[in-house]
Amino acid sequence: MRRILSTVITASMLLPLAGMAQEQQAQPQAQQNQQAPAGQAHHRMHKRHQRRMAMMAQKLNLTDQQKQQMQQLRQQNKEQAKTIRNDSSLSDADKKAKLKALHQQSHEQMMGLLTPEQKQQFEQMKQEHQKNKSN
Repeated sequence: MRRILSTVITASMLLPLAGMAQEQQAQPQAQQNQQAPAGQAHHRMHKRHQRRMAMMAQKLNLTDQQKQQMQQLRQQNKEQAKTIRNDSSLSDADKKAKLKALHQQSHEQMMGLLTPEQKQQFEQMKQEHQKNKSN
């Protein structure tokens, strides 16, 4: 009887220690999952961008031709932005200014592909987004 009682007491003392050890092992794994490599973060960002573009194309009811033209513009702008970022002759301020100008230019080009109705719908979506963002 003493032996059983001794075993129960020992087990009751060791179980919390085992739980703590297991919890400590789980914490580094959780931290590793939170610190995803840069490639994975870029991939998630790219997927999120694709979903937003698809949603916008659907809401604006873009034609296949408009979708193709926008995709071409995005690819060209991506390449131009990469060239600007990699230009070692530019200061950070110059790069920022050029990237801002490129963004403005690409926005104007994309707006030029939309019909008047689509432009109006886009402006409404933009206003809703800004309204939701401020809340």
